[in-house]
Amino acid sequence: MSTVVATRSISLSGISGIPVVVETQVSAGLPAITLVGLPDASLRESKERVRAAVSSCGFSLGNHRITINLFPAEIPKSGSGLDLAIAVSLIWAQGKLPAQNLNTHFLIAELGLDGKLHSVRGILPAVLAAKKNGAQAVIVSFEDFAPASLVPGIEILPCRHLREVLAILSGKNTCALPELQLREERHYEERPETQQEPAIIDLSEIHGQQLAKRALEVAAAGGHNLFLYGTPGSGKTMLAKALPGILPPLTSEQALECACIDSIALDRSADLIKIKRTRPFIAPHHGITLPALIGGGGPLPIPGAITQAHQGVLFLDEAPEFAPRVLDALREPLESKQVAIRRLRSSSVLPADFQLVLAANPCPCGYAYSTKRRCTCSSLSQRRYLQRLSGPLLDRIDIQVQVETPILGSSLDKPTETSKEVQKRVCQARDRAQYRLSEFGLSTNAQLDGKTLSALNSRMDSQLLYQLRNLVNRGVLTMRGLDRVLKVAWTVADLADQEIPDSESVKTALMLRQQGLENDI
Repeated sequence: MSTVVATRSISLSGISGIPVVVETQVSAGLPAITLVGLPDASLRESKERVRAAVSSCGFSLGNHRITINLFPAEIPKSGSGLDLAIAVSLIWAQGKLPAQNLNTHFLIAELGLDGKLHSVRGILPAVLAAKKNGAQAVIVSFEDFAPASLVPGIEILPCRHLREVLAILSGKNTCALPELQLREERHYEERPETQQEPAIIDLSEIHGQQLAKRALEVAAAGGHNLFLYGTPGSGKTMLAKALPGILPPLTSEQALECACIDSIALDRSADLIKIKRTRPFIAPHHGITLPALIGGGGPLPIPGAITQAHQGVLFLDEAPEFAPRVLDALREPLESKQVAIRRLRSSSVLPADFQLVLAANPCPCGYAYSTKRRCTCSSLSQRRYLQRLSGPLLDRIDIQVQVETPILGSSLDKPTETSKEVQKRVCQARDRAQYRLSEFGLSTNAQLDGKTLSALNSRMDSQLLYQLRNLVNRGVLTMRGLDRVLKVAWTVADLADQEIPDSESVKTALMLRQQGLENDI
C-alpha cells in the first residue's frame, strides 16, 4: 500500500507568490525519484540535493519508487525554494517521523548537500503569499529571517539545518534556536517602520534655479513626468536627486510592495532588513540593455529598472546617450503603469508606476542655448543629438524645463526652502487632488484619462478652453500635449488651493511645457 504526504510551499510568479502543495507518494517498485508538475531546471535538480540532504540527517530512502507532484500541475514552478518542502514530505511519506503541523506551516528554503538551509530569492513576497493563504507559521533559513519577519501577523521560524525543521514539525521543539527569539525582539525594536529615510539631496542645497524648483514641486504634487535640459553643470542631476525628498512618504502598503520588489531584484534577500518609507530612486547607466530596463531573464523574470522604480523615480541622466530602442520601450509602461513579460509557457505582469525624469544637454558639446559660452556643434549635429529622443516619448513628458547655470550673486546668499517645507505643500496638494478624484478611483492628476479629464474640464472657463484648443489647431500643441497641459494646470491649482484652474494656472502649465508658450493665450 502506498503512502501520500503533502507539504506546502510557495513558488514565485512576477512579484507575487503562488501556493504549491508538494505531494509525495512512496510505493513498491524500482528505486527512482520522479518529479512532476512542470518544474524548471533548478527544481529538477532538487532531487539530488534532497537525496543528499536527507542522507545527511541519517534517513535512508530505501528501495522504493517515489513520485513527487507539485500541485497545481498546470502552473510552471521555478526556483529552489521548494527544496525544503520536498525533503520533509519525502521523509514523512516513509513514516520516519509522526506528522504534525504539515498543513499549518509553509516551508521555503533551499537545501545544501549537507542538509543546511540556504537563502532564496524573493523570500518577502513568498512569506506574504503564505500569510494570505492561511499559514500560521513559515519555516525559512536563518539568513532569510530578517526580510521574512518584515511581514506582520505571521510567525517566522528560522532554521539552520534540516534536523531543526524536523524537530519543529514533529513537536519536539517550538523554536529553531533559543537565541533567535532575542534577535527577533531586537530586530523589531530597531526596525524604523514609521520613519522616513533622509532625502538624497535636500532642496536647500540647490541655489538659484527657481523655475526648475517650481517644476520639481509641480511634478511631485501631480505625479508628472519631467524633462530637464540645459548646459553641463547647471544642476540637472541635483534637481532630479532632490525629487524623492519632496514626494509624499510611501504608505505601509506601498512600502511593503516596494520591499517585495527589492527582495526579488536583490542578489541576496538577506540584505533587505527594514521597510523604507522614502520613494525609490533608480538611475541606470546609459549603457543599460532593454531586458535590464523592462525586466526579463530566466523562468522567473527579474524586475528591471522600471519595476524597481515602482512608486518612485526613474532618472535617465544623459538621456540622448541611451539606445533609442531602450528609450522607446518606456512609452507603453508610462501609459499602462505595468509591463507584461511573455514566455512560451508563462507570462508575468510586473508593476511599473514610476515618475520618469529625463536630463539632457541640448547638443553634444552642451552649450547650444548658453549665453556664456559658444556652442561648437553644427546645426546638423544639434538636430541629430536631440532627435534621439523620439517625439512620442517627449509627448508623454508633462513638464519640460530648460535649466541654466545660476549666476553668482545675491541669489546664492538668500535662504532657500528645505525639502520638508516643500513636501508639506506637495502632500496638501495631493490630498486635494485625491479628494476630487476619489469618485473616479484615482489619486493624482497624472493618472487622469481622457474621459475623466473632459468631465473635470467642463468646470473650467469656456473661453480659456477655446484658447487652448486653438493652440492645437495651429499645431503648437498635439492633442496629447493639450491633455498634459490641462493635467499640470489642475496640479498648479491644487498647489494654489484653488478649486478650478484659472488663467494663471493654465499659463504656468504652458510655461512648464514650453517656455514662451504662455504668451500665446
